[in-house]
Formats: sequence, C-alpha cells, structure tokens
Amino acid sequence: MSENMKQLINDVKQIHTFLQTMENVQGVDSNVMEENQFQSFATRLNTVQSCTHEDGQELINVISQGPWTDPHKRHFYTCIGLVVTNNPTSSTRRNCQDITSFSKYLSAKDIQTLGSDATLITKLEALAHRCARVGISNPSEISVRQIMASGLVFGIKAATDKDKFAVVQEIKRLIKIQVKRRPKAAMYLVKYPTDPRNLPEVLFAAGYDAEDPPNTTAPDDTEIANAARTISLRRSSRSIRGSGLFGDAGNTLATAAAPAGNMNPWGNMMSGQCGPMQLMGSMLQMMQNMTAKNNPELDITYFNPAAGAGNRLGSSAAAVQPNPAQAALPPPGGKEAATQPNANELAITPNIVEDPMPDAEEVANQVKDNKRQRGAPTTKYNGGKIHRSDTFSLWRVFIHEQDRVDKKIKFGTDMKASWKRALDMIDSGK
Repeated sequence: MSENMKQLINDVKQIHTFLQTMENVQGVDSNVMEENQFQSFATRLNTVQSCTHEDGQELINVISQGPWTDPHKRHFYTCIGLVVTNNPTSSTRRNCQDITSFSKYLSAKDIQTLGSDATLITKLEALAHRCARVGISNPSEISVRQIMASGLVFGIKAATDKDKFAVVQEIKRLIKIQVKRRPKAAMYLVKYPTDPRNLPEVLFAAGYDAEDPPNTTAPDDTEIANAARTISLRRSSRSIRGSGLFGDAGNTLATAAAPAGNMNPWGNMMSGQCGPMQLMGSMLQMMQNMTAKNNPELDITYFNPAAGAGNRLGSSAAAVQPNPAQAALPPPGGKEAATQPNANELAITPNIVEDPMPDAEEVANQVKDNKRQRGAPTTKYNGGKIHRSDTFSLWRVFIHEQDRVDKKIKFGTDMKASWKRALDMIDSGK
C-alpha cells in the first residue's frame, strides 16, 4: 500500500471519530456537519490518481463503518470503483509465492515415494502434486530452490550441477501441469507459514487427507540449506554454462582446433597470450614451408658460409650434402655465373639463415650499384636495414633499424634496380 493511500485511510478514520464526537455536542446540527465533511472528502477522493483493488477494498471497509448516510456511502463507493477501474498502475499479474520450509509440507507418503526405488519422474510428480494441493502455482526462485533441496535430501539423485538444473526445469513444468488438472485453489497465498498447520483452514483441508497429514520429522534445516546451495536456477550460471568464453563446449572446440607441431600458431604459450607479431611470423613460416613442399626444386640453398664464418657454423653445416635436384640444375646467371659467385651476388632463396657479412654496412656502401651480399638475409645500411622475403618476392625496407613497420619493394624483372631503390629509400629517409 502506498503512503498516500495509508494517509487517506487514516484521515477517513479521523473524520469518523470527529463526526461521532460532534453528535454528542449540544447546539450543533450533526446533519449539516456530516454534509460538510462529505463534500470535503468527496472532493479529495476525486483527486486520487491510482488505487489498487486491495487498497480500494480496504477503503470501502473503513467507509462502511462510518456514520455516513446510505446516499453518501453509495457516492463514495462509486468514486472508488472508478479510480480502481482507471488505475494505470494496476496489474493482473500475481506476486510470486514464497515458502521457506517446504520439507515440512511433505506428507509421510511423499517422503516414502521420494526415498523409494521409483523412477525420477514419479518422484518429481509427487513434489508437484503436493505443491498444487497446498495452492502453490507460481513459486518464486526461493521456493523452487527449497522444493528441489527437499527432494534431494529425501532421495532424488542428481550428481552434477547440470543434472540438478534439468530436474529444476522439470519440476516447474510438472507444477504447471498439476495446477491445470486440479480445481482452482480457494485462495492465493503469497507468503506461506513455516508450519503447514498454520495454513488457512481452506488450504489445509484441500492440501492434506486425514490419513496422510504433514510429516512431523522434518530434516535438519542445515541439511536443507547445504543442498540448496548446490542448486543453480538460471542457465547463465557459471556452473551450468562452464567457465570459458563459450562454456565447456567452447573450451573443447578450442583444444581440438589447435594444430600440432610447427603449425600451432600459439607455440608454447597459452591461448590468448600470443601477440600479433608472433602470430604473423608463424603464418609466414607455414606459408614458406608449404611453398617449399610444393616446389622442391626452387628450395635451393648454397652451403657456402661467408668468410671467417666456418668456425661459427661448426662441422655440422659443412657436412650437409646438397639436394640431388640442385646438382642437376644449370649454374645460375648464365655465363657470368659459371664460376663461383662472388661475395656481391644475390642468394636465390636463403631459407637457411646464415651469418651475415662481418661488415654489412661497409659492403652496402661499396656495392650500391650492385646486388646485395649473398648469404645475408638482412643487410644493415645507413642506419636502416633491408630484409629479403623470397616467400612474397620483395624487399622489406626499414628506414631505421628499430622500426617495426616496413616498406615493401617488389623484385620485379630487374632485381638490381629494385635493390637500388631500397638503398635510395633509406638514403632519403622516406
């Protein structure tokens, strides 16, 4: 009840007391006094904006006990009826029903059914049947948890949280079915007492038979409370949907979709910890491996370390034998390449990264009009660096060595010209 309605009802009671007092005062016309109070209260009643059915009924009960004439009462009742009918805030939706100790509402036969070897649906129907008989048709979440907890304590088996959630949904469905099958309850109770014996007589008579009264040996409240804590009522609960972004199913898919070996983009890190640069590097490595497998004859590597790099490479690199397909190919570069390529010629595909020249910057300054140093995948020049990418047939030019963003120049048909363009780009600084 709103504060305005409480104040209005209290004022009506005060008017009744005042009129009854004035009837005993000599020399005062009580009829005139009553008419004046009627006009005043009728005007105030017309200003009431909203009134629920319950508030209207209580106001009518108070007015009926006052010293008003019958025409005055009929006028008041008509005004109240219009306010209730035009109430914009009135709602036909009933409040949910709360019951905090459903285990005490079970009868001896109910407990026997729950503890027997009957099927799960039989046990759930016993709970729903008891709810319908005592008038529970719209239980709140607290009530549903109490109903489910009572079932678990007395014999319903549900191992996991998801199993319990499924049982809860079935209980709610069966309660609706039982309510439709039975006659409408004599009254709708919102707050149920702790002891079923304190129910209104009409509900207690409809809820229990003489030979099957409520049980007198209810379980300990702590046991019911512990069982209630393990019950999830909403599908959004973490115990139902899992702890991952997409639940347990999402975690399973993420694990199954992760490739093995060098094709795993996450490497040895956990998922979600791989940065964009590491992921891009893994993708480039995968593409390069696939290109090498599809075109084995192009995957040529000269095992000719730079001067002074033999000791650093060790004996294992020197012992590697070239691919037989390499020996069958003609020497690269035509007549000029018939001899051993000099230190300024370009490696075809340096898939195996060898040690760079001892002084790459000096070499780059001396051979600006020639091709880059063979065997050095990255050449430092004038504060910048140039990296050759044979996978995409281009030069990656970094104006400054510490730059993370590069500029790309395609090899094209004239590799020498593209190399000079890369050096000029570093010289110009843009």
